[in-house]
Amino acid sequence: MPTDILNSPSAPVSAPEDQSIPTPASLVHEPLNPTSKAAQKTEKAYKKVLLQEAKGEEKKMKMAIKDGKSATKAEQKAAKQANKAKKELEKAVNKEYKLNKKFVAAKASHEKAVLDLEKAKSKAELKSSHHTTQLALRDQKMETVNTLRGRGSVAV
Repeated sequence: MPTDILNSPSAPVSAPEDQSIPTPASLVHEPLNPTSKAAQKTEKAYKKVLLQEAKGEEKKMKMAIKDGKSATKAEQKAAKQANKAKKELEKAVNKEYKLNKKFVAAKASHEKAVLDLEKAKSKAELKSSHHTTQLALRDQKMETVNTLRGRGSVAV
């Protein structure tokens, strides 16, 4: 019996023409004639190959199921994280909106205060200028009064 049957489980096996080699399907339904040792060896080799292939397929299936579960779990985790990030974004947008409203109101109040300050400065300057003018007029009139008193024409 060639040893490449064990090395290549999926390769077709060719036997010498004087022996009849059963197919895997015939192994299940028809038992081989127990008289031939070569047939028994071939049957054993086929069973071994079939068992190895079945184990390999089962292993692949288990790994595929495990990979599928892992992928599902990862997708669910990613979906939760995406929802959480979306909620955080909505909160941040709402907070920014509220703070922007407060900022706009504060900015308007500040601009009004700046205008009021400018008005007050202008008014203070105007009143100070007016006071200086009135002081100069009073001094001028007092001087006129003193001049007239010195002449004796004004009685107090």
